[in-house]
Amino acid sequence: WNISGKYGINGYNANDYDATVGFKKNIKDSLNVLFLKAETKQQAADFIFNRYSSNNFKWNNNYGKMQQQSVAFNFSMKKYSLGIGADFSEYTNVLYFDNYAIARQYNGSIPVLSVFLKKDFEFHNFHLNNKINYQYVPDSSVIRLPEFVLEHSLYYENDLFKGAMRLQIGASVFYNSAYYSNAYMPATGEFYLQDQKKYGDYPFIDFFVNARIKTVRIFLKIDHLNSGLMGNNYMLTPHYPMNTRAFKFGLSWRFFD
Repeated sequence: WNISGKYGINGYNANDYDATVGFKKNIKDSLNVLFLKAETKQQAADFIFNRYSSNNFKWNNNYGKMQQQSVAFNFSMKKYSLGIGADFSEYTNVLYFDNYAIARQYNGSIPVLSVFLKKDFEFHNFHLNNKINYQYVPDSSVIRLPEFVLEHSLYYENDLFKGAMRLQIGASVFYNSAYYSNAYMPATGEFYLQDQKKYGDYPFIDFFVNARIKTVRIFLKIDHLNSGLMGNNYMLTPHYPMNTRAFKFGLSWRFFD
């Protein structure tokens, strides 16, 4: 069991609280793990939602506190490289920035459901790791989330040169379904709602090589390998494209006396 809590005694955050209860249990053996968590919290509005003044925006609000209740579970089976989990949260009096980038508060509750499935496959020295996330928001007028988020990686891993080198080489892909992602307002440094265009529905593919030789670790990576090969709509938020293709490398060498 893990129980924790915080409470604001005075000041701007007086009567704010955050209470969490977590439970972890090994089933049959340490290879099967069940984790449960429940949380309730109340938080005062960030100062920018109540007071702001600039050349472009100005408001003086008295918004109430936002509440959140959530329950989650996670079950993993190491023997089968399998993991499943779900999170259900309910948000009340959500604070947000509307389509004109003005601070607002939603009067009511918004439920959010998130479910994931993780399964890894292994065939000889080849590995295929997969994670699928599903998200559901019945009322998406304020909270915007992609319905699906996918993460996959396929790689070869083996010891070479009589065990002198451990090599890993492969590729990974990240994808989320299209949705009305929030736009960015530089004047306030905040994200706000937009209903003009959906973003997403584009895979980001990376190529990587990892190697370990005794105490030396080396990695080589090509970020966004498919840049320009599958169209140029690789934006996750309006007017801000993701990075184009980039080459990265790193070296770690541990010395011992």
